[in-house]
Amino acid sequence: MKVTINLVSVILFVAAFCACSGGSNDDTTTVTFEGFDSAVLHKINPLNFQSISLIDDSLKSVHDVEIEQPTMAYIKIEESPIPVYLSPGFKLTIRRNGHQLGFEGDGADINQQLFQYHQLIKSYEQKKSFFELSYPDFLVRIDSLTRDFDQLQSKTESGQPKALMHDFFEALLAWQKMNYALVYYNPYDANADFPPEIQAAVEAVPSLNYLLDLGYHDYIIALHLYQDAFCGVQVWDEAYNENDSLQKLFHTKVFESLPNIIKEPNLVSFFQAHATYRELESRGAGPNFARLMAEFEALYPNSAYAQTIIELREELNALAENIFPDLPFRDLDGNDVRMKSLKGQLIYLDIWATWCQPCIAEFPSSEALRDSLAEQDITFVYLSVDKDTSKWRSFLEQHQELAGVHWNEIESGSVFKELKLDGIPRYMLIDRNGKIINAHASRPSADHIMQEIKSHL
Repeated sequence: MKVTINLVSVILFVAAFCACSGGSNDDTTTVTFEGFDSAVLHKINPLNFQSISLIDDSLKSVHDVEIEQPTMAYIKIEESPIPVYLSPGFKLTIRRNGHQLGFEGDGADINQQLFQYHQLIKSYEQKKSFFELSYPDFLVRIDSLTRDFDQLQSKTESGQPKALMHDFFEALLAWQKMNYALVYYNPYDANADFPPEIQAAVEAVPSLNYLLDLGYHDYIIALHLYQDAFCGVQVWDEAYNENDSLQKLFHTKVFESLPNIIKEPNLVSFFQAHATYRELESRGAGPNFARLMAEFEALYPNSAYAQTIIELREELNALAENIFPDLPFRDLDGNDVRMKSLKGQLIYLDIWATWCQPCIAEFPSSEALRDSLAEQDITFVYLSVDKDTSKWRSFLEQHQELAGVHWNEIESGSVFKELKLDGIPRYMLIDRNGKIINAHASRPSADHIMQEIKSHL
């Protein structure tokens, strides 16, 4: 794969865009809100998508925002984050009238265009999700969205703001196609038969790396998916499926291979931070993570990503020492239940979803493991994170051999948030007092899982 970009042109692009947007000479960025009950303005942490607030008092109407470079910020209105472009020195007023926003001052033109673009994308997102469509319907949706975007662009004068909108749209298309590939065409399967358009998206991250520095949400999503859909595939070996010891080295292998896959320095540092973060999320702060973290800090001693990784390590360390979070779940009878109701039992927790094929692939091994421990004092809890509870119930009706305790999360996303999950399946061991023994327990098919469980019986 060849990924190239003219860094000089990117620097000139950003400089020209800032100039044409009318920023003042004063480096203080001031945002004034009119028509808002409260103001919520944040940017996105590119490693974990968490919000970083840019204002100190939501009840004030005028805010001096601290930014050192052009930045994408987001206003949250009725659960919908609306993007706003800011640059050092901007004096920007944002007026709200119902669901509409108006802009005045520095950057008003680009932000008005950005709001119209957001409304267009939102209209498509209110329909069935892209990844829920058949491939022919997926292509029809992409073509329709592209036509609508071109029509919107035709009303915009040429110049750097128009070029920026074009790059935003390219980032959106990239992540939608890569997401579709990960849902329907397992990139780790050597026999996966990718449609050409999806194959092209998987193999080439858009050369728009200045959007990472800008903090643009859709491009950051595309980067995360690219690392899963392509970078990881470059080092994966079938032997990993059968050998847990080899699989534990996966993120280390990805980290080491990235300079040979990606050429842009800022993307290499991001992806290596991402590999380090994923190692910590998926396997905890073990020896592999310690080695990766030490290498990352040696390569990038001033990286802002390091603090995010350190914060997660502290959160996971605290989680491992605490009682399982008191989250409400739903059982098959529709009753509200909590983990503390199983106090007194050793618990092997399996976090899964009906749309997660790797989760389902582990179920035969889980059944065998459960049968082998039938005489032991252990409870198998299968916690689904499905939003659609009807799909969850239907799956279990068709797989009644999957005995054990079955729960579904009530508040969507609560399990991922509270347990600091990077993905599923995830397995945990919880002791008889409800304390998390191992937040990264081995999968049911692992050759040493029996020994791991029996050591706590």
